[in-house]
Amino acid sequence: MLQELHDVTARFELQPALLKLQTVLAACPASPTALTIAPETPPANLGAALDKVAILRDVGPERQELLASANSNLQQLVLALIDALDAVAKAGTSDTIHRVETLRQCAQCLDVDASPAPEALPEAWEQLRQAHEKLSRPEQNGLEELMTWSVEHDYKHHDYYLAFALHEAQALTQQLQDMIDWQATTRSVLTTCMRHVESLAQGVDDESVSVHEQLTKLETEIQGINAAMQLVPEAVRATLQQELVNLKERHVTLQQQSSDQTQVDHTAELAQLLHQHFPALLVFLHPEQSALGARLRTVLGPDVPTSLILEAMTEVDRTLSLSSLGQLDLHYNQNHKVYKAHAALPDCPEQDLAVKEYAFARQHKQDQCRTFLRELRAMRQLEHPHIIPVLGALVDVHSGHPSGYLVQPWCAQGDLQQWLSKARQLATSTVIAGLMTQLRTALAFMHSKGLVHRDVKLSNVMLDGEEDQPVVRLGDFDIVKAAAEATMLPCTATASSGTTGYIAPEVLFGQGRVGARPAQDAFSFGCVVYNTYMYPKTVPVAQSRTDEVVAHCRWNFQAGDDAFSFPHLAAEMCDAASDLYKETRALLATDPKQRPSLLSAGQIAQPPVAGHVGPAIDVLRDAPELIPEVAELLEQLSIDGQGPANIQVQRVERVQNFVLWERYSAKRREMLHRITNQEHYTRLQTATGDAPSGSPALLRDTSCQERLLLHGIAPDRSLRDKIARLGLDLRFAGSNAGHRFGLGVYLADHPGKSHQYTDAGPDGERMLVITRALLGRAFVHHSPSCAALAPPLLPDAPNNERYDSVIATPFGEFHEVLIFDNTQIYPELVVYYTAD
Repeated sequence: MLQELHDVTARFELQPALLKLQTVLAACPASPTALTIAPETPPANLGAALDKVAILRDVGPERQELLASANSNLQQLVLALIDALDAVAKAGTSDTIHRVETLRQCAQCLDVDASPAPEALPEAWEQLRQAHEKLSRPEQNGLEELMTWSVEHDYKHHDYYLAFALHEAQALTQQLQDMIDWQATTRSVLTTCMRHVESLAQGVDDESVSVHEQLTKLETEIQGINAAMQLVPEAVRATLQQELVNLKERHVTLQQQSSDQTQVDHTAELAQLLHQHFPALLVFLHPEQSALGARLRTVLGPDVPTSLILEAMTEVDRTLSLSSLGQLDLHYNQNHKVYKAHAALPDCPEQDLAVKEYAFARQHKQDQCRTFLRELRAMRQLEHPHIIPVLGALVDVHSGHPSGYLVQPWCAQGDLQQWLSKARQLATSTVIAGLMTQLRTALAFMHSKGLVHRDVKLSNVMLDGEEDQPVVRLGDFDIVKAAAEATMLPCTATASSGTTGYIAPEVLFGQGRVGARPAQDAFSFGCVVYNTYMYPKTVPVAQSRTDEVVAHCRWNFQAGDDAFSFPHLAAEMCDAASDLYKETRALLATDPKQRPSLLSAGQIAQPPVAGHVGPAIDVLRDAPELIPEVAELLEQLSIDGQGPANIQVQRVERVQNFVLWERYSAKRREMLHRITNQEHYTRLQTATGDAPSGSPALLRDTSCQERLLLHGIAPDRSLRDKIARLGLDLRFAGSNAGHRFGLGVYLADHPGKSHQYTDAGPDGERMLVITRALLGRAFVHHSPSCAALAPPLLPDAPNNERYDSVIATPFGEFHEVLIFDNTQIYPELVVYYTAD
């Protein structure tokens, strides 16, 4: 199957087509700066525009020839008219001269000369009449052919067709490049997969599996003897001690044997690749073929589904075991046991380590294993100086029970709660302000990755470094809302998660139906700030969904007040003129939309440190946890009653297209750098909406004006796949392509509008794409120019700069947003729904 996929992928050579198209485009004239006159019926696609351009390609010379011919003909007719006028003039003059001469001769009594021929003047007048008629009538003067030719060939729209063709060709170039990138990634991944399969077929892993099975058995026996030695009489202990020494020697020998063998676990490597790129093929993989898989099966037991074993294989470290960590000393025993160890990990120096245990109870083993893997996945995404890194992860047996373990650096100063209880004079204003800034940047980084912590509190803010200069290390991601990378076993939607006293009111009273939002972390962060400065005073718990907790907090301080451990900090918090006072109150707002974002535009504007290789094929992942959230969003947007009746969300898929996302992110960074200020348009229905759970926070209030918008499509899976892989594009609109306000991608802020562009499939389902869109500097008008290929020019633009988007606000109708550059749109979700 892998070979067939590879052959299909390699069958198409797209690079020559791309190079040829780029060469042609380089030779094309530049598009006109000013928007050209659009025809009544714009071309439907690039092919139609090229047909028009081809027809008009020789129009210039042909038109010149026709004009020259018409001009020559007109010149001859004009000369004929002049000749006729001359003849009339001569005939008339001759007759007049004869009459005058006749009068003179009569006066002198002379003989009168004979008169000229009487028909000369009428003939001259007839000649003049005919010449005038030929000159003035189009069918006789040759202008009729020129007029007919001009209408037939639509020459006045030549510039428009050329601009349209260039616009579409440039978009096609970008999409060809994307397809080439996808093709290269897919071929590379498939080649690597086939190498692993070939090694498996040759039985390379068999010996390694056998050694690891023996190691696992020995480690279990060693742990059992260690536990027994605490209980047996002294007389028996010496015998057990000798047996323990023998087992450890055997363990060292097997470890050496394992290290001498190949270090490549082909099954585990293959599982990693298939999980990321071709998850549907995981059903053909047997984890027991892998040393790691066999070990996980032994630890977790035969009742655990193969899919969970395979998922664990993609996350845990293959060389780590509890025995390799040495002595474990229990230091904390709250939600999870935390042990202290001292060991050298692969590629790391010897150091103090925190080993966090996730015990898998027999009745809930699978769910707890998934929780462990969820935290592990979340933390592996978060490489940040103020977030505790993951040095290793393993699943092993301890005290006879299977558990997951996270290995992290040991934080020497404990947590913020502990540090405050003993800090005294160390808690200076500078130190505390620094800690809060570090915590804020850590949370903002999480939000930029589409993660929400959901349990920010003093005891989860770990501190490292020196006692008088501690450094924040945010930890405890038990209930973090995982984002972009969906697992084979999707995590559930949020419930009322967190710690009492730190939970946002909308979560506390949301009855488990509130999706994870950065604003919830903002509230918890506000609690941490208040509780730190006012220590040991705390933010009171909200009593209802609308309860203003700010009103119940203490905001006054007087000298000599012994209710606070740090009076100087309390005085800062209670200074009504300070930024600290104002921001803390804003963070504790009951309405999540009123809380300031922890994510600054400056952080997003920085380029990424390193690229991430995304899925080669499967860019659509099921997201059942988002169904209630999307249903609530559509219901809120239709609160005016103008949307479709009885919307029922059936399925939701998340788009995980790293090529499109990086291009979109680059455009967002460019906008943040380029646009310094502009008016925000706040009348869209989604102006205050948040990103879906598990997606990076929206930069609503920055210069790029990032919004969620809707785009209805036909129930066509091939169209859906094009959008998910290549992005939203005018060419994918088909019969739904609009040009009422311009030739761009039309997005809606109301389900009532997007619903108009959907059709019910055979099963009654309709498709809706929920997108992120960058409005930037938006041109707002009730009737923007029709068939425009780009937004209007900015007023007083020195270099012909344009607006970034168009917002059409026709009277009495839904708003529509037009985006002409598809790098400003990222398709976030595909929603399948039914409606009356």
